Amino acid sequence: MTVPDTATTSSSPGVVVVPSPSPEPSRRVLSVAAALVAGLTVGGAGAARGDLDLLAVLLAGASVASAQGLAGLVGRQAARAARDRWFAALDETEAICDARLDSRRRSLQHVWPTSADLVERLRRGEVPPVVGVRSLVVLGSGRVDSGIVLVGDTGTAVVRHARTEVLRRRVAELSDGPLCVDAAGGVHVRGPELLARSLAGGYRAQLRHRGAPDGLVTWQPTVADEHGGGESRAAEAEAGQGGGGGGSGPSAACVVEISRHGAVAVVRRDGTACSVPVAPAWTSVLDAPDAPDAAGAPDAPDGRRRQRVTPEQP
Repeated sequence: MTVPDTATTSSSPGVVVVPSPSPEPSRRVLSVAAALVAGLTVGGAGAARGDLDLLAVLLAGASVASAQGLAGLVGRQAARAARDRWFAALDETEAICDARLDSRRRSLQHVWPTSADLVERLRRGEVPPVVGVRSLVVLGSGRVDSGIVLVGDTGTAVVRHARTEVLRRRVAELSDGPLCVDAAGGVHVRGPELLARSLAGGYRAQLRHRGAPDGLVTWQPTVADEHGGGESRAAEAEAGQGGGGGGSGPSAACVVEISRHGAVAVVRRDGTACSVPVAPAWTSVLDAPDAPDAAGAPDAPDGRRRQRVTPEQP
């Protein structure tokens, strides 16, 4: 599976600068300030009395304690104010990231709609643009790179703040971005008949919209044996198989396997499963049949509300 190129979308998230936390006041500076105050106090008392005595020493100690206490209070207030300013700046940064994530999501969905989104937009008279290779098919949605790069957040700290690390992980990916595959080598859908027809019909609708042969997508129903396992049986008629030379079964470059509960696994030609989970977009066989004249696909009267195919719950 591939992720759509950022260059084919209308917006690119780009770089976001993360504010760095302000450094805390140095305790050494506060100590030096307290010592200077104490020295001035002792010197002043000694000059007034002509020599240094117990009173001057007591005044010096009191001055040191007072100066350190005052310096600590000022330092804590300054640190609290700096921390509040940083949190406010980080709130603004998170809002910017959320807005760019939403913009990225809408941009990808506009250019790369799933089968269900495509059918719904065509019904409303909207025609999604066709970009990239015409044989590309959106298998479903899943984790894709958001394209957002966070820079900054260094300051004087050795370790980044936990809140900025959480933000970096959250904005690194979109959880519901389009996952595409080039159907030129064939896409074969295998699963319960109604679900397989729904998914394959949606993929073929995408290919027809993009001007590619819909025969690149084939499907095969499976039935459960008496032990609950999945046993494949060949489809009686795979509509459109002759158009475009799409492979079927093991000859297809990509096999989409559906469980009876609707879980989808994408398997490559070599038999290895893709590591990125795919959330399928189910369509009605009335809106996206597996072929324009598919046998057994009833014609609904105009205005009838079509219901999307939904798998049974486990």
